Amino acid sequence: MTDETTAPEPIEPAERDNLEADDNTDAPDTDAPDAGDTTADGQLAKARKDAAKYRERLRDTETTRDTLTGTVETLRRQLIDQQATGAGLKPAALWATVTVDALLNDAGAIDAEKVTAAISAAREQLGIGRFPGTADQGARIDKAPAVATWNGLLKTS
Repeated sequence: MTDETTAPEPIEPAERDNLEADDNTDAPDTDAPDAGDTTADGQLAKARKDAAKYRERLRDTETTRDTLTGTVETLRRQLIDQQATGAGLKPAALWATVTVDALLNDAGAIDAEKVTAAISAAREQLGIGRFPGTADQGARIDKAPAVATWNGLLKTS
């Protein structure tokens, strides 16, 4: 018997990759007609499950965002309503002429000067005049009315 051992031929890098893929015993045999690619199916199912989870989180986040945006809008309106009421104007008259966004500064905060200007503009546009008195005393009268006395009533008869 002769011992014929020859040195293996050098393997090209492309062939080496193919051999490594063929040597992988964990990978299913894709050439077999009855074998399903369970690894790919499992990965696809996991990817779909993860995507569904992220879509659900996105919907929850969007709902929270919309709720908070509504809350901020309501608080802004309440603060502007207080300023309008303090100036002697019904808030509905102000909202008939302006939106909340028009009364905010660049940072999104309420701009008191814009609110004051909007109140004046609403009065002018809707023809709402200021009453001549203050809120706690009513209209002022330049001349005091004559006070009736018993003496004055008896003299007239």
